[in-house]
Amino acid sequence: MPRSFLSRFVNIVFSMILFMLWLMDLFFGMFLSILTWAGLYFLFRRKKVNFQSDVAFKRDVLFAPVEGVVESIRENVDHCYFGKDLTEVKIVMNPWSEMGIYMPISSEVQDFHFKDGKPIFRYKGGRPKDQHEKMLDSIALTLRDVQGRNVGMQFLKCFVGSWPEISLMPGDRGKQQANFGYFPFGGTVLLYMPSKYEILVDEKEKVIAGESLIAGATAQE
Repeated sequence: MPRSFLSRFVNIVFSMILFMLWLMDLFFGMFLSILTWAGLYFLFRRKKVNFQSDVAFKRDVLFAPVEGVVESIRENVDHCYFGKDLTEVKIVMNPWSEMGIYMPISSEVQDFHFKDGKPIFRYKGGRPKDQHEKMLDSIALTLRDVQGRNVGMQFLKCFVGSWPEISLMPGDRGKQQANFGYFPFGGTVLLYMPSKYEILVDEKEKVIAGESLIAGATAQE
């Protein structure tokens, strides 16, 4: 697996630039180009996930899909796209955070929705705007596991950043903790799950993508 989300095209372009600068003996330009490439490689770095092997354990828990800080947790939330009586977890990604997006559960993509529009400042703080009647400009995914439980993921673009690059479409299946895209320079990610899930994180807690536990299914569900 590549250790960076930088495309092959970008790496080829930098290689060509370095070669041309070397031919022209512009060594200071080569130094600046290498520094630029190293900075981009760090920003677009891809982590190595420590996969859990306990299948029975993994089936009933949700892993953090991105790296960031849990800004807020709300219960009994109604959402015009994901449904009613949900628990909402808001995760804010920093621009320098690892950009990868990982499957919170082993599931199939039921629906994909993209509503382009104005960005939302990630550090605004507090709880997100209520969406029981109108959805915010965002990318939304609905995931369904083998037990028929739905989990919603909503990605809100920030002023500093761009829309996520996602490699899954409706009908595709993904393994828990597997990478399926990246969120360039981060933003805000909202997780929606059935209210009977027990939340395993606290507000202001930092979570690691594909490793930190967000929630677990209760015995009653």
